[in-house]
Amino acid sequence: MPLVNLTIGNIYEAALEKDMIRVWGDYGEDYLYPLDMFQILD
Repeated sequence: MPLVNLTIGNIYEAALEKDMIRVWGDYGEDYLYPLDMFQILD
């Protein structure tokens, strides 16, 4: 699954949704990804 509109190394706003994570991309669109594709930072 490609990371659409995301830049590797950037920090993004996200929300957990069950076993998925919703991430808002560089252009304001949101996408659902499997949680294990990301590192969660505090």
